[in-house]
Amino acid sequence: FVVFSSLSNALVPGDTNNAFDVFIRDRELKTTERVSIDSAGQQAIGHSPGNYRDPHQMDVSDDGRFVAFSTTAAQFGVGGSVDSNVMVRDRQTNTTESVNVSSDEVPGNRGAYDLSMSPNGRYVAFRSQSFNFGPDTNQNTGDIYLRDRTAGTTTLVSKRSDGTQSFEVSFKPSVSDDGKKVAFISRGDLTPGDLKTIDDVFVRNVATSTTTKVSVDFGGGEADQHATDPVISGDGSTVAWTSLSGEYLTGGGNGKVHVFTRVGTNPISRQSVTASGALGNGDSALPSLSANGKVLVFDSASTNLVTGDSGFKDAFVRRSPEVGPHGTTTAYANAMAARFGGTSGATIAARIGQGASPEGQVLLLAHGSFGAKRAPLVRLYAAYFRRFPDSSGLAYWLKKLDTGTKLDQVSAQFAASSEFKTKYGNTTNTAFVTLVYQNVLDRNPESSGLAFWVKKLDGGMSRGTVMTNFSESSEGKRKFRPVVDTAVVSLGLFGKMAPVKLLQASADYMLLDSSERGIQRLIVSDEYKAVA
Repeated sequence: FVVFSSLSNALVPGDTNNAFDVFIRDRELKTTERVSIDSAGQQAIGHSPGNYRDPHQMDVSDDGRFVAFSTTAAQFGVGGSVDSNVMVRDRQTNTTESVNVSSDEVPGNRGAYDLSMSPNGRYVAFRSQSFNFGPDTNQNTGDIYLRDRTAGTTTLVSKRSDGTQSFEVSFKPSVSDDGKKVAFISRGDLTPGDLKTIDDVFVRNVATSTTTKVSVDFGGGEADQHATDPVISGDGSTVAWTSLSGEYLTGGGNGKVHVFTRVGTNPISRQSVTASGALGNGDSALPSLSANGKVLVFDSASTNLVTGDSGFKDAFVRRSPEVGPHGTTTAYANAMAARFGGTSGATIAARIGQGASPEGQVLLLAHGSFGAKRAPLVRLYAAYFRRFPDSSGLAYWLKKLDTGTKLDQVSAQFAASSEFKTKYGNTTNTAFVTLVYQNVLDRNPESSGLAFWVKKLDGGMSRGTVMTNFSESSEGKRKFRPVVDTAVVSLGLFGKMAPVKLLQASADYMLLDSSERGIQRLIVSDEYKAVA
Protein backbone atom coordinates (compact mmCIF):
# COMPACT_ATOMS: atom_id res chain seq x y z
CA PHE A 1 0.00 0.00 0.00
CA VAL A 2 1.14 3.54 -0.82
CA VAL A 3 -0.53 6.63 0.62
CA PHE A 4 -0.08 9.97 -1.13
CA SER A 5 -1.76 13.32 -1.70
CA SER A 6 -2.70 14.76 -5.05
CA LEU A 7 -4.50 17.73 -6.56
CA SER A 8 -5.52 15.62 -9.54
CA ASN A 9 -9.24 15.22 -10.18
CA ALA A 10 -8.73 12.27 -12.54
CA LEU A 11 -7.74 9.54 -10.07
CA VAL A 12 -11.25 8.68 -8.85
CA PRO A 13 -14.76 9.52 -10.08
CA GLY A 14 -16.54 12.51 -8.54
CA ASP A 15 -13.43 14.43 -7.47
CA THR A 16 -14.72 17.99 -7.84
CA ASN A 17 -13.46 19.74 -4.70
CA ASN A 18 -10.47 21.36 -6.42
CA ALA A 19 -8.34 20.51 -3.39
CA PHE A 20 -5.52 18.21 -2.37
CA ASP A 21 -6.89 14.82 -1.33
CA VAL A 22 -5.36 11.75 0.28
CA PHE A 23 -5.35 8.53 -1.76
CA ILE A 24 -4.27 4.96 -1.13
CA ARG A 25 -2.84 2.78 -3.86
CA ASP A 26 -3.14 -1.00 -3.58
CA ARG A 27 -0.22 -2.19 -5.69
CA GLU A 28 -1.45 -5.79 -5.78
CA LEU A 29 -5.03 -5.07 -6.79
CA LYS A 30 -3.91 -2.06 -8.85
CA THR A 31 -6.63 0.15 -7.38
CA THR A 32 -6.60 3.76 -6.19
CA GLU A 33 -9.07 4.96 -3.55
CA ARG A 34 -9.67 8.39 -2.07
CA VAL A 35 -9.66 8.24 1.73
CA SER A 36 -10.00 11.91 2.69
CA ILE A 37 -13.77 11.64 2.78
CA ASP A 38 -16.21 11.73 5.68
CA SER A 39 -18.24 8.84 7.08
CA ALA A 40 -21.08 9.69 4.70
CA GLY A 41 -18.71 9.33 1.77
CA GLN A 42 -18.69 13.05 0.98
CA GLN A 43 -15.51 14.62 -0.34
CA ALA A 44 -13.54 17.03 1.84
CA ILE A 45 -14.26 20.74 1.65
CA GLY A 46 -10.66 21.79 2.00
CA HIS A 47 -7.16 20.44 1.53
CA SER A 48 -6.04 17.08 2.89
CA PRO A 49 -3.43 17.18 4.20
CA GLY A 50 -2.94 20.83 5.00
CA ASN A 51 0.72 20.64 4.00
CA TYR A 52 0.83 18.15 1.14
CA ARG A 53 4.63 18.14 0.98
CA ASP A 54 5.13 17.09 4.60
CA PRO A 55 5.44 13.29 5.05
CA HIS A 56 4.41 13.69 8.69
CA GLN A 57 0.81 14.44 7.63
CA MET A 58 -0.16 10.94 6.38
CA ASP A 59 0.29 7.34 7.52
CA VAL A 60 -1.16 3.91 6.76
CA SER A 61 -1.53 0.69 8.74
CA ASP A 62 0.30 -2.42 7.61
CA ASP A 63 -2.85 -4.06 6.25
CA GLY A 64 -4.02 -0.90 4.51
CA ARG A 65 -7.24 -0.76 6.51
CA PHE A 66 -6.53 2.47 8.39
CA VAL A 67 -5.23 5.70 6.90
CA ALA A 68 -4.40 8.68 9.11
CA PHE A 69 -4.15 12.17 7.65
CA SER A 70 -4.32 15.82 8.58
CA THR A 71 -6.90 18.02 6.93
CA THR A 72 -8.22 21.57 6.70
CA ALA A 73 -11.67 20.43 5.57
CA ALA A 74 -14.65 22.03 7.29
CA GLN A 75 -16.69 18.85 7.83
CA PHE A 76 -13.81 17.37 9.83
CA GLY A 77 -14.22 19.88 12.64
CA VAL A 78 -12.04 22.58 11.13
CA GLY A 79 -13.18 26.15 11.64
CA GLY A 80 -12.69 29.08 13.97
CA SER A 81 -9.68 28.44 16.21
CA VAL A 82 -9.24 24.92 14.77
CA ASP A 83 -7.24 25.33 11.56
CA SER A 84 -6.41 21.65 11.04
CA ASN A 85 -7.47 18.25 12.31
CA VAL A 86 -6.08 14.71 12.35
CA MET A 87 -8.41 11.99 11.09
CA VAL A 88 -8.31 8.22 10.66
CA ARG A 89 -10.21 6.57 7.84
CA ASP A 90 -11.32 2.95 8.38
CA ARG A 91 -11.60 1.49 4.88
CA GLN A 92 -13.36 -1.60 6.19
CA THR A 93 -16.21 0.13 8.02
CA ASN A 94 -16.15 3.21 5.74
CA THR A 95 -15.95 5.57 8.70
CA THR A 96 -13.72 8.56 9.41
CA GLU A 97 -12.96 9.63 12.98
CA SER A 98 -11.03 12.45 14.62
CA VAL A 99 -8.16 11.65 16.98
CA ASN A 100 -7.84 15.28 18.11
CA VAL A 101 -10.20 14.59 21.00
CA SER A 102 -9.85 14.18 24.75
CA SER A 103 -10.31 10.90 26.61
CA ASP A 104 -13.87 12.11 27.20
CA GLU A 105 -14.34 12.48 23.42
CA VAL A 106 -14.37 16.29 23.65
CA PRO A 107 -13.11 17.76 20.35
CA GLY A 108 -9.88 19.72 20.57
CA ASN A 109 -10.29 23.49 20.69
CA ARG A 110 -7.20 24.12 18.57
CA GLY A 111 -5.61 22.61 15.48
CA ALA A 112 -3.83 19.25 15.14
CA TYR A 113 -1.03 18.26 12.74
CA ASP A 114 2.09 16.05 12.53
CA LEU A 115 0.97 12.46 12.96
CA SER A 116 2.38 8.95 13.26
CA MET A 117 0.28 5.78 13.41
CA SER A 118 1.24 2.32 14.66
CA PRO A 119 1.21 -0.49 12.08
CA ASN A 120 -2.01 -1.96 13.47
CA GLY A 121 -3.78 1.40 13.40
CA ARG A 122 -4.48 1.42 17.13
CA TYR A 123 -2.16 4.22 18.24
CA VAL A 124 -1.86 7.66 16.69
CA ALA A 125 0.66 10.17 17.98
CA PHE A 126 -0.02 13.74 16.93
CA ARG A 127 0.69 17.36 17.68
CA SER A 128 -2.15 19.50 18.95
CA GLN A 129 -2.41 23.07 20.17
CA SER A 130 -5.59 22.22 22.07
CA PHE A 131 -5.65 22.99 25.77
CA ASN A 132 -8.93 21.34 26.72
CA PHE A 133 -7.62 17.77 26.96
CA GLY A 134 -6.78 18.17 30.64
CA PRO A 135 -4.54 20.28 32.89
CA ASP A 136 -2.23 22.16 30.55
CA THR A 137 0.28 24.88 31.43
CA ASN A 138 1.49 25.15 27.85
CA GLN A 139 -1.51 26.65 26.11
CA ASN A 140 -1.57 27.11 22.37
CA THR A 141 2.11 26.31 21.68
CA GLY A 142 1.74 22.68 20.60
CA ASP A 143 2.12 19.42 22.51
CA ILE A 144 2.44 15.78 21.51
CA TYR A 145 -0.43 13.45 22.40
CA LEU A 146 -0.99 9.73 21.97
CA ARG A 147 -4.45 8.54 21.03
CA ASP A 148 -5.33 4.92 21.81
CA ARG A 149 -8.22 4.34 19.41
CA THR A 150 -9.14 1.03 21.04
CA ALA A 151 -9.16 2.24 24.64
CA GLY A 152 -10.50 5.68 23.67
CA THR A 153 -7.82 7.55 25.63
CA THR A 154 -5.68 10.56 24.79
CA THR A 155 -2.41 10.91 26.73
CA LEU A 156 -0.03 13.86 26.90
CA VAL A 157 3.42 12.75 25.76
CA SER A 158 5.57 15.90 25.64
CA LYS A 159 6.20 16.34 29.34
CA ARG A 160 8.95 15.77 31.86
CA SER A 161 9.39 12.55 33.78
CA ASP A 162 7.86 14.24 36.82
CA GLY A 163 4.73 15.02 34.80
CA THR A 164 5.28 18.77 34.44
CA GLN A 165 5.41 20.57 31.11
CA SER A 166 7.63 22.97 29.27
CA PHE A 167 6.52 26.28 27.81
CA GLU A 168 8.05 25.49 24.42
CA VAL A 169 6.65 23.79 21.32
CA SER A 170 6.90 20.06 20.50
CA PHE A 171 6.25 18.50 17.10
CA LYS A 172 6.91 15.64 14.61
CA PRO A 173 6.09 12.53 16.68
CA SER A 174 6.95 8.95 15.75
CA VAL A 175 5.32 6.05 17.61
CA SER A 176 6.61 2.51 18.15
CA ASP A 177 4.57 -0.48 17.03
CA ASP A 178 3.20 -1.21 20.50
CA GLY A 179 2.46 2.43 21.33
CA LYS A 180 4.74 2.37 24.36
CA LYS A 181 7.37 4.78 23.03
CA VAL A 182 7.04 8.05 21.15
CA ALA A 183 9.97 9.99 19.70
CA PHE A 184 9.45 13.68 19.00
CA ILE A 185 11.12 17.06 18.63
CA SER A 186 10.84 19.65 21.38
CA ARG A 187 12.35 23.02 22.07
CA GLY A 188 11.46 22.63 25.71
CA ASP A 189 13.54 21.73 28.76
CA LEU A 190 11.99 18.31 29.24
CA THR A 191 15.06 16.80 30.91
CA PRO A 192 17.31 18.20 33.66
CA GLY A 193 20.08 20.49 32.46
CA ASP A 194 18.44 21.26 29.12
CA LEU A 195 19.04 25.01 29.00
CA LYS A 196 19.30 25.73 25.28
CA THR A 197 16.11 26.52 23.38
CA ILE A 198 17.03 24.43 20.36
CA ASP A 199 15.09 21.55 18.86
CA ASP A 200 16.13 18.27 20.49
CA VAL A 201 14.98 14.68 20.03
CA PHE A 202 13.20 13.14 23.00
CA VAL A 203 11.64 9.74 23.62
CA ARG A 204 8.70 9.35 25.95
CA ASN A 205 8.27 5.89 27.43
CA VAL A 206 4.53 5.85 28.01
CA ALA A 207 4.71 2.58 29.94
CA THR A 208 7.22 3.90 32.51
CA SER A 209 6.20 7.59 32.34
CA THR A 210 9.78 8.70 31.65
CA THR A 211 11.20 11.16 29.13
CA THR A 212 14.75 10.89 27.78
CA LYS A 213 16.70 13.25 25.56
CA VAL A 214 18.31 11.31 22.73
CA SER A 215 20.19 14.02 20.80
CA VAL A 216 22.96 14.80 23.28
CA ASP A 217 26.56 15.73 22.48
CA PHE A 218 29.40 13.20 22.79
CA GLY A 219 29.84 14.08 26.45
CA GLY A 220 26.16 13.70 27.29
CA GLY A 221 25.51 17.44 27.27
CA GLU A 222 23.62 19.74 24.96
CA ALA A 223 24.20 19.80 21.23
CA ASP A 224 24.74 23.06 19.38
CA GLN A 225 22.31 22.69 16.46
CA HIS A 226 18.66 21.83 15.89
CA ALA A 227 17.54 18.26 15.28
CA THR A 228 14.61 17.31 13.08
CA ASP A 229 12.77 14.44 11.36
CA PRO A 230 12.89 11.94 14.25
CA VAL A 231 11.74 8.39 13.65
CA ILE A 232 11.64 5.46 16.06
CA SER A 233 11.94 1.83 14.99
CA GLY A 234 8.92 -0.41 15.38
CA ASP A 235 10.44 -2.25 18.33
CA GLY A 236 11.36 1.04 20.02
CA SER A 237 15.05 0.19 20.14
CA THR A 238 16.45 2.77 17.73
CA VAL A 239 15.87 6.44 16.99
CA ALA A 240 17.05 8.23 13.84
CA TRP A 241 17.05 11.96 13.10
CA THR A 242 18.89 14.61 11.11
CA SER A 243 20.97 17.55 12.28
CA LEU A 244 23.69 19.99 11.29
CA SER A 245 25.35 19.45 14.66
CA GLY A 246 28.95 18.31 14.79
CA GLU A 247 28.87 17.76 18.55
CA TYR A 248 27.18 14.36 18.69
CA LEU A 249 30.51 12.65 18.02
CA THR A 250 34.13 13.52 18.57
CA GLY A 251 35.72 14.85 15.42
CA GLY A 252 32.92 17.29 14.64
CA GLY A 253 31.05 17.67 11.38
CA ASN A 254 31.57 19.20 7.97
CA GLY A 255 28.85 21.82 7.77
CA LYS A 256 26.31 19.42 6.23
CA VAL A 257 23.10 17.98 7.61
CA HIS A 258 23.65 14.34 8.54
CA VAL A 259 21.54 11.38 9.61
CA PHE A 260 22.20 10.06 13.11
CA THR A 261 20.95 7.03 15.01
CA ARG A 262 21.00 5.98 18.62
CA VAL A 263 20.20 2.55 20.04
CA GLY A 264 18.94 2.90 23.60
CA THR A 265 21.54 4.68 25.70
CA ASN A 266 24.43 3.65 23.45
CA PRO A 267 26.59 6.33 21.80
CA ILE A 268 25.19 8.18 18.80
CA SER A 269 26.23 6.99 15.34
CA ARG A 270 26.45 9.06 12.17
CA GLN A 271 24.94 7.11 9.27
CA SER A 272 25.30 9.39 6.24
CA VAL A 273 28.88 8.25 5.69
CA THR A 274 30.81 6.16 3.19
CA ALA A 275 31.82 2.54 3.75
CA SER A 276 35.17 3.77 5.08
CA GLY A 277 33.51 6.28 7.42
CA ALA A 278 34.05 9.49 5.42
CA LEU A 279 31.32 12.08 5.94
CA GLY A 280 28.79 12.64 3.19
CA ASN A 281 29.52 15.83 1.26
CA GLY A 282 25.88 16.89 0.92
CA ASP A 283 22.83 17.38 3.11
CA SER A 284 20.81 14.31 4.11
CA ALA A 285 17.17 14.11 5.20
CA LEU A 286 14.03 12.04 5.83
CA PRO A 287 15.34 8.95 7.64
CA SER A 288 13.16 5.86 7.93
CA LEU A 289 13.88 2.73 10.00
CA SER A 290 12.93 -0.91 9.66
CA ALA A 291 10.92 -2.52 12.44
CA ASN A 292 14.06 -3.80 14.21
CA GLY A 293 16.06 -0.63 13.57
CA LYS A 294 18.75 -2.47 11.61
CA VAL A 295 17.96 -0.96 8.20
CA LEU A 296 17.94 2.78 7.59
CA VAL A 297 16.69 4.55 4.47
CA PHE A 298 17.33 8.24 3.84
CA ASP A 299 17.78 10.68 1.00
CA SER A 300 20.94 12.68 0.46
CA ALA A 301 22.50 15.17 -1.89
CA SER A 302 25.90 13.64 -1.10
CA THR A 303 27.83 12.44 -4.12
CA ASN A 304 30.48 10.43 -2.28
CA LEU A 305 28.43 7.87 -0.33
CA VAL A 306 28.71 5.24 -3.05
CA THR A 307 30.79 4.87 -6.17
CA GLY A 308 29.19 5.86 -9.45
CA ASP A 309 26.83 8.39 -7.90
CA SER A 310 24.71 10.30 -10.41
CA GLY A 311 25.47 13.67 -8.87
CA PHE A 312 21.82 14.21 -7.99
CA LYS A 313 19.88 13.67 -4.77
CA ASP A 314 19.35 9.94 -4.22
CA ALA A 315 17.78 7.52 -1.78
CA PHE A 316 20.22 5.37 0.19
CA VAL A 317 19.95 2.26 2.35
CA ARG A 318 22.33 1.66 5.23
CA ARG A 319 22.29 -1.55 7.21
CA SER A 320 23.56 -1.70 10.78
CA PRO A 321 25.69 -4.72 11.65
CA GLU A 322 23.72 -7.51 13.34
CA VAL A 323 26.06 -8.85 15.99
CA GLY A 324 23.50 -10.67 18.11
CA PRO A 325 24.37 -11.13 21.79
CA HIS A 326 28.01 -10.08 21.27
CA GLY A 327 27.15 -6.39 21.56
CA THR A 328 30.00 -4.96 19.50
CA THR A 329 31.50 -5.67 16.10
CA THR A 330 34.87 -6.42 17.68
CA ALA A 331 33.45 -8.99 20.10
CA TYR A 332 31.42 -10.55 17.30
CA ALA A 333 34.41 -10.76 14.97
CA ASN A 334 36.62 -12.34 17.63
CA ALA A 335 33.93 -14.89 18.47
CA MET A 336 33.46 -15.89 14.83
CA ALA A 337 37.21 -16.21 14.30
CA ALA A 338 37.44 -18.46 17.36
CA ARG A 339 34.48 -20.62 16.29
CA PHE A 340 35.24 -21.06 12.59
CA GLY A 341 38.96 -20.33 12.26
CA GLY A 342 40.49 -19.42 8.95
CA THR A 343 41.21 -15.76 9.73
CA SER A 344 41.62 -13.32 12.60
CA GLY A 345 38.99 -11.34 14.45
CA ALA A 346 40.75 -8.13 13.45
CA THR A 347 40.38 -9.02 9.77
CA ILE A 348 36.68 -9.79 10.15
CA ALA A 349 36.07 -6.57 12.11
CA ALA A 350 37.90 -4.53 9.47
CA ARG A 351 35.77 -6.01 6.69
CA ILE A 352 32.57 -5.26 8.58
CA GLY A 353 33.78 -1.72 9.21
CA GLN A 354 34.22 -1.30 5.46
CA GLY A 355 30.61 -2.26 4.80
CA ALA A 356 30.65 -6.06 4.66
CA SER A 357 27.73 -7.70 6.47
CA PRO A 358 28.50 -9.72 9.62
CA GLU A 359 26.38 -12.59 8.32
CA GLY A 360 28.26 -12.58 5.04
CA GLN A 361 31.53 -12.94 6.92
CA VAL A 362 30.17 -15.99 8.74
CA LEU A 363 29.16 -17.52 5.42
CA LEU A 364 32.66 -16.98 4.03
CA LEU A 365 34.12 -18.76 7.05
CA ALA A 366 31.62 -21.60 6.71
CA HIS A 367 32.60 -22.02 3.06
CA GLY A 368 36.29 -22.19 3.97
CA SER A 369 38.28 -24.89 5.69
CA PHE A 370 35.67 -25.24 8.44
CA GLY A 371 33.08 -26.52 5.98
CA ALA A 372 35.40 -28.50 3.70
CA LYS A 373 34.48 -31.88 5.20
CA ARG A 374 31.30 -30.91 7.02
CA ALA A 375 29.42 -29.67 3.93
CA PRO A 376 29.71 -32.94 1.92
CA LEU A 377 28.53 -34.92 4.96
CA VAL A 378 25.52 -32.65 5.40
CA ARG A 379 24.69 -33.09 1.71
CA LEU A 380 24.82 -36.87 2.12
CA TYR A 381 22.37 -36.69 5.02
CA ALA A 382 20.07 -34.50 2.95
CA ALA A 383 20.36 -36.73 -0.12
CA TYR A 384 19.91 -40.03 1.69
CA PHE A 385 17.50 -39.16 4.46
CA ARG A 386 15.99 -35.76 3.51
CA ARG A 387 16.83 -34.31 6.91
CA PHE A 388 19.42 -32.38 8.88
CA PRO A 389 22.11 -34.57 10.45
CA ASP A 390 21.96 -35.36 14.14
CA SER A 391 24.91 -34.01 16.13
CA SER A 392 26.24 -37.36 17.32
CA GLY A 393 25.99 -39.01 13.91
CA LEU A 394 27.68 -36.11 12.16
CA ALA A 395 30.48 -36.05 14.73
CA TYR A 396 31.01 -39.79 14.25
CA TRP A 397 31.30 -39.57 10.47
CA LEU A 398 33.41 -36.41 10.59
CA LYS A 399 35.89 -38.29 12.77
CA LYS A 400 35.91 -41.08 10.19
CA LEU A 401 36.77 -38.60 7.43
CA ASP A 402 39.51 -37.11 9.60
CA THR A 403 41.09 -40.54 10.02
CA GLY A 404 41.17 -41.36 6.30
CA THR A 405 37.74 -42.75 5.42
CA LYS A 406 36.62 -41.60 1.97
CA LEU A 407 33.29 -39.91 1.31
CA ASP A 408 32.26 -42.80 -0.98
CA GLN A 409 32.88 -45.20 1.89
CA VAL A 410 30.68 -43.13 4.19
CA SER A 411 28.06 -43.08 1.46
CA ALA A 412 28.23 -46.86 1.19
CA GLN A 413 27.53 -47.13 4.93
CA PHE A 414 24.55 -44.81 4.52
CA ALA A 415 23.29 -46.97 1.65
CA ALA A 416 23.43 -50.03 3.90
CA SER A 417 21.47 -48.36 6.71
CA SER A 418 17.95 -49.37 7.63
CA GLU A 419 16.79 -45.75 7.25
CA PHE A 420 17.97 -45.72 3.64
CA LYS A 421 16.42 -49.09 2.85
CA THR A 422 13.13 -47.97 4.36
CA LYS A 423 13.06 -44.85 2.19
CA TYR A 424 14.20 -46.44 -1.09
CA GLY A 425 13.31 -50.10 -0.61
CA ASN A 426 14.37 -53.09 -2.70
CA THR A 427 13.79 -51.55 -6.11
CA THR A 428 15.13 -52.12 -9.58
CA ASN A 429 18.04 -49.98 -10.70
CA THR A 430 15.70 -47.98 -12.94
CA ALA A 431 13.28 -47.33 -10.08
CA PHE A 432 16.18 -46.47 -7.77
CA VAL A 433 17.66 -43.86 -10.12
CA THR A 434 14.21 -42.37 -10.66
CA LEU A 435 13.76 -42.05 -6.89
CA VAL A 436 17.18 -40.44 -6.52
CA TYR A 437 16.29 -37.81 -9.11
CA GLN A 438 12.96 -37.15 -7.41
CA ASN A 439 14.20 -37.14 -3.82
CA VAL A 440 17.54 -35.41 -4.33
CA LEU A 441 16.90 -33.05 -7.24
CA ASP A 442 13.11 -32.73 -6.95
CA ARG A 443 12.56 -33.61 -10.58
CA ASN A 444 12.08 -36.57 -12.85
CA PRO A 445 15.14 -37.84 -14.72
CA GLU A 446 15.73 -37.00 -18.34
CA SER A 447 15.95 -40.12 -20.49
CA SER A 448 19.68 -39.79 -21.16
CA GLY A 449 20.50 -39.28 -17.48
CA LEU A 450 18.36 -42.21 -16.43
CA ALA A 451 20.00 -44.49 -18.98
CA PHE A 452 23.49 -43.34 -17.97
CA TRP A 453 23.10 -44.10 -14.25
CA VAL A 454 21.21 -47.35 -14.77
CA LYS A 455 24.06 -48.51 -17.00
CA LYS A 456 26.55 -47.57 -14.25
CA LEU A 457 24.61 -49.59 -11.68
CA ASP A 458 24.23 -52.54 -14.03
CA GLY A 459 27.99 -52.41 -14.57
CA GLY A 460 28.75 -52.76 -10.87
CA MET A 461 28.75 -49.20 -9.46
CA SER A 462 27.26 -49.18 -5.96
CA ARG A 463 24.13 -47.26 -5.12
CA GLY A 464 26.14 -45.37 -2.51
CA THR A 465 28.55 -44.11 -5.15
CA VAL A 466 25.66 -43.05 -7.36
CA MET A 467 24.17 -41.11 -4.47
CA THR A 468 27.50 -39.39 -3.78
CA ASN A 469 27.71 -38.37 -7.42
CA PHE A 470 24.28 -36.79 -7.15
CA SER A 471 24.88 -35.02 -3.84
CA GLU A 472 28.25 -33.64 -4.97
CA SER A 473 27.06 -32.58 -8.43
CA SER A 474 26.68 -28.88 -9.16
CA GLU A 475 22.91 -29.33 -9.25
CA GLY A 476 22.95 -31.19 -5.95
CA LYS A 477 25.07 -28.52 -4.32
CA ARG A 478 22.69 -25.80 -5.51
CA LYS A 479 19.69 -27.77 -4.36
CA PHE A 480 21.03 -28.40 -0.86
CA ARG A 481 22.73 -25.01 -0.38
CA PRO A 482 20.18 -23.65 2.17
CA VAL A 483 20.32 -26.85 4.23
CA VAL A 484 24.09 -27.17 4.04
CA ASP A 485 24.82 -23.52 4.82
CA THR A 486 22.40 -23.61 7.75
CA ALA A 487 23.89 -26.80 9.16
CA VAL A 488 27.54 -25.78 8.78
CA VAL A 489 26.93 -22.33 10.28
CA SER A 490 25.03 -23.99 13.13
CA LEU A 491 28.00 -26.27 13.80
CA GLY A 492 30.28 -23.25 14.01
CA LEU A 493 28.01 -21.13 16.17
CA PHE A 494 26.70 -23.80 18.53
CA GLY A 495 29.42 -26.43 18.30
CA LYS A 496 26.62 -28.85 17.33
CA MET A 497 23.37 -28.92 15.41
CA ALA A 498 20.86 -26.35 16.63
CA PRO A 499 17.27 -27.45 17.38
CA VAL A 500 15.56 -28.70 14.22
CA LYS A 501 12.83 -26.04 14.34
CA LEU A 502 15.44 -23.27 14.37
CA LEU A 503 17.45 -24.96 11.62
CA GLN A 504 14.38 -25.23 9.41
CA ALA A 505 13.46 -21.58 9.99
CA SER A 506 16.98 -20.53 9.03
CA ALA A 507 16.98 -22.72 5.92
CA ASP A 508 13.61 -21.31 4.87
CA TYR A 509 15.01 -17.78 5.10
CA MET A 510 17.99 -18.84 3.00
CA LEU A 511 15.74 -20.40 0.38
CA LEU A 512 13.06 -17.71 0.21
CA ASP A 513 15.01 -14.58 1.14
CA SER A 514 18.79 -14.62 1.41
CA SER A 515 21.66 -16.48 3.04
CA GLU A 516 22.31 -13.46 5.25
CA ARG A 517 18.75 -13.48 6.60
CA GLY A 518 19.04 -17.18 7.35
CA ILE A 519 22.28 -16.71 9.27
CA GLN A 520 20.81 -13.73 11.07
CA ARG A 521 17.95 -15.96 12.24
CA LEU A 522 20.52 -18.16 13.99
CA ILE A 523 22.58 -15.31 15.42
CA VAL A 524 19.64 -13.48 17.03
CA SER A 525 17.96 -16.62 18.36
CA ASP A 526 17.46 -17.21 22.06
CA GLU A 527 19.18 -20.55 21.63
CA TYR A 528 22.37 -18.86 20.44
CA LYS A 529 22.21 -16.22 23.15
CA ALA A 530 22.27 -19.04 25.68
CA VAL A 531 25.58 -20.41 24.39
CA ALA A 532 27.34 -17.32 22.97
